[in-house]
Amino acid sequence: MVDLGWNDVWRPRAGRLTTWTVLPSARAAMLRAPVCAGPVPSWQQRYMRATHRLAGTNCPHGRLHVVEFDIDGYPRIAAMTRAVTALVRRHDMFRSWLSVEPDDRVVRHMLDPDDVELVATVRWDVTGAGIGEMVRTSVPDALHWDCFGFGVIEHEHSFTTYVAVDRLHRGGLTAVSIETELRALYRRELCDGGGRSRRPADYCRSATPIA
Repeated sequence: MVDLGWNDVWRPRAGRLTTWTVLPSARAAMLRAPVCAGPVPSWQQRYMRATHRLAGTNCPHGRLHVVEFDIDGYPRIAAMTRAVTALVRRHDMFRSWLSVEPDDRVVRHMLDPDDVELVATVRWDVTGAGIGEMVRTSVPDALHWDCFGFGVIEHEHSFTTYVAVDRLHRGGLTAVSIETELRALYRRELCDGGGRSRRPADYCRSATPIA
């Protein structure tokens, strides 16, 4: 896992960039999502309150983790769109939004998997520095649900896949598990166009407080 943060330590190779973001309809659905009764870990509560206090202050703070890995061949954008959508749908980490209420409580909202839709945007050839800057500035902070982003950078005989997530989700998935799962989902989509998805994790029922 590479920590991008504000130090710009991520050095991706230049190439043709395609990114994935959630559709506005999915963001609207999240705003309507009910509050989840499951507990919010205390460290996430502290992080959310700190992010809330820093909002609009232009105070720099490292917040993004970037996982990158290479895949041989030419990227099939339609297959990767289905793969990243399946990844977001099956993990509560991606489908939950923490909000800081007026009384300073931090509550969790959970989006239904069927409401999750992602769309690809082709950004053509971008320098390595340009890609790093684009990821740093385009992935929203933890006050927004979609504080994550996906992308592929096309090279001559391979492409780099990256997943950028806010530190809020630092314990949700490991770099190895993200790579393994996204590779498998992409391979499945290439082979048969998708199959039965694993049942999404139910955070509201399975979560326990973490200090």
